[in-house]
Amino acid sequence: MNSLILCGVIMQSDKKYLKWCTKQKKGIKLVKGSEILQKAYVKKSQEALKSMEVNAHVGINEWAV
Repeated sequence: MNSLILCGVIMQSDKKYLKWCTKQKKGIKLVKGSEILQKAYVKKSQEALKSMEVNAHVGINEWAV
């Protein structure tokens, strides 16, 4: 069984739990996308991939971002 931590609670990964979380005061919600935030996530992902490639090239198989 896969689990998620949403709203500070460990939950099964099931649609009914996601719906439950959307109804909580500090639960998840859909928000309008931000181009600046999207670009920041893409840049961070690209840097993480570069880091993994460099580490793999020298035999380091574990990494942290």
